[in-house]
Amino acid sequence: MVADFSGNAKARSDALAAGDKNATDIAAFLSSANPMNWPEQTLATVLMTHVAQHIAQTDDINSGNYVAGARVWEAEVSHITMIADVPAQGLTKQFPKDLTRGRLRHPRASPGGVDATPRRRPRPAPGATRRSRGPS
Repeated sequence: MVADFSGNAKARSDALAAGDKNATDIAAFLSSANPMNWPEQTLATVLMTHVAQHIAQTDDINSGNYVAGARVWEAEVSHITMIADVPAQGLTKQFPKDLTRGRLRHPRASPGGVDATPRRRPRPAPGATRRSRGPS
């Protein structure tokens, strides 16, 4: 964004190249962890799309076209959810027996999925004082 708002074409070009490299580096790293279910090209494509959306939004804002910038933002929010789906689907494929009804099964899990019972500390008895944990 800084490079775009500065009007410096070389800085913008360098920033775009860095964004693309960052996307491909992240895709390569994630794919190396789960190559069968996180194809590097798929990850690179979704991450480079994310970079392109940021650039489009920045260009719109920089040119004063705030309505178009807001539309790009709406597309970005939707796309972020899709980006999260790629690793989630890969994990589901990699660990199908451990994922039940979309929830990770923990060793203490109930047969239907995660034991969602909250773990809470018991409340102090009426009239008992609690130790202070500092300012609240």
